[in-house]
Amino acid sequence: MTANQKVRIFFRTGTVDRPVCWFEMREADLYYGPSDSSGIDVEPVDISGKSVQVTMPDSVRRIEGGGFKASYHASGEFHTKVSGRGSRGLQSWPKKAEIDEPFRVAALITRLPHKYAASNRSHTRGGASAIILNLPGDQEPSRHYLEFFISPPGQFPIPTTLIESHGTIGDSPICHSMNDELILVIRHLVFAQTMDIHRWQPDREIWLFAQPVNDDGAGT
Repeated sequence: MTANQKVRIFFRTGTVDRPVCWFEMREADLYYGPSDSSGIDVEPVDISGKSVQVTMPDSVRRIEGGGFKASYHASGEFHTKVSGRGSRGLQSWPKKAEIDEPFRVAALITRLPHKYAASNRSHTRGGASAIILNLPGDQEPSRHYLEFFISPPGQFPIPTTLIESHGTIGDSPICHSMNDELILVIRHLVFAQTMDIHRWQPDREIWLFAQPVNDDGAGT
């Protein structure tokens, strides 16, 4: 097993590469988060039932001094750490050794692509890998929706999207090996231009750490 494996994910708009987020395996633990240190201070929300309506505030309080990092440990413990303030949002997920199909570790509603700063550093510094998402011109004014899974090697049906879609989704997931046992799988979709979400604070992104509802209607 490779001790450490890091990958950075970028949007490419025209000839400009813009870092969005990163994932890193450290031994058997997975760490990930946004590429810059900006962030907003909101409390975790528990969700129950098969749907939820979340009202986003018109203004948010910026975290002083940095953003956040998510951690998914081999034991199955998941939590986030916000700007050195300690762990929060603790959840119990499957142990890494028990994962036998794609398991969603995060979903991301991005900023508008041009709101990510242009990269002026090596994409592969420190021995990291890079994934470039090339955006056609007509996708640059839109927010994007990314879902991230870890999976053992093999052929599996990719799970349904965390956010319900009424249209047909043509999945062409991106796969990247994190170590000998686990692959990072990325689903990349674009929100329709008619949606109001494009006009809400275009320089903010929304990370979702949630699992599908169980048969009893409960989810996390």
